[in-house]
Amino acid sequence: MPEEETLKDALVDIRTKLLARDFYKNEEHVRFSLVGRVLKALGWDIWNPKEVHTEFIAVPTEDKGKVDIALFIGNKHNVFIEVKPVDYWENALIKLDDAENQLEKYLRKFSAPFGVITDGRRWRFYFTYSPGELRDRFFKDFDLTNQIDESELYCILSKEALEEGSAENTARDYLKRTERSRAIRRLVPEAIKLADEDPTISKVQALKELAKKEHNYEISDDEAKTAIKEGSLPKPEYITPPPPRVKPPKGDNVKPKYMILADERYEIKHYNQILFNTVEWLIKRGKLNEPIILNEKRYLINYQPKHQYRDYITPRQLSNSLYIELHFRTKRFLSLSKFLLRKCGFSEDLLEIGYE
Repeated sequence: MPEEETLKDALVDIRTKLLARDFYKNEEHVRFSLVGRVLKALGWDIWNPKEVHTEFIAVPTEDKGKVDIALFIGNKHNVFIEVKPVDYWENALIKLDDAENQLEKYLRKFSAPFGVITDGRRWRFYFTYSPGELRDRFFKDFDLTNQIDESELYCILSKEALEEGSAENTARDYLKRTERSRAIRRLVPEAIKLADEDPTISKVQALKELAKKEHNYEISDDEAKTAIKEGSLPKPEYITPPPPRVKPPKGDNVKPKYMILADERYEIKHYNQILFNTVEWLIKRGKLNEPIILNEKRYLINYQPKHQYRDYITPRQLSNSLYIELHFRTKRFLSLSKFLLRKCGFSEDLLEIGYE
């Protein structure tokens, strides 16, 4: 990487790596290799802990919660960045609310004007000096797998923009536009009702008249059509109902046919695939990036397929470059999978097995 890399060059290379889906394996990769790189291109001294403070303890009197990255100018907290594993928002079981609540808890102690939640790909910006809950203070997001105008990111997150105070003005401008869009979308159900009751008026016309009447907004036909489309979309379901339990049939020749883990289905032919797929599912969510030793001093996951107690009999490399042992009795694969789900904070009921 060049010594003085421009923001544009950094974003182009990061987009290439994100689209390849083979570089940023876990949260640490995102924090150091991606977020740190972007911050450096935005003028931050990432080698100065008094300016770019990782693992900053924001709530020392509560639960020792740590902000992944805190940006300082002088002794003033300017930005708190919460880093998540790449493609965090693709997991339907994880609500954005959880990340927002976590960030808001940190901001209660130290009132930094900006909060950011990012999985490397998506960057969500919050201006905390505005009223309401944190979700109401959201004003801008970027998806780095798309081509973005780097000047917009520079105006919000660069050290220069924060030092000058122009970043706050930019955030307030975005919030005004966001509130306008929200206010118009809130009128959509009433506009649809009016159009249904009076066939002489269209939904677009009804919405334009309501926006003028309620907020004195002059909106275009295109703006009304977009609001109607977005306001009519169903709310996303974050947690899908669990499938019915499948009891394993009795018999020596019974083989697994498939497994369902949360909202993902895997076709399988051997019991060891249950364990392997479960571990990979957890790794995608930022878990299991350290060795795990079993009670009998036998490693389940380790840096190498060798250790001081016993070499692996059936090792297989994981996507985070660690190795997993896959030589166990049939029933052990299922029990280990459920154990790891519980260990990482998930319910073992997320895992279901179908049999031939």
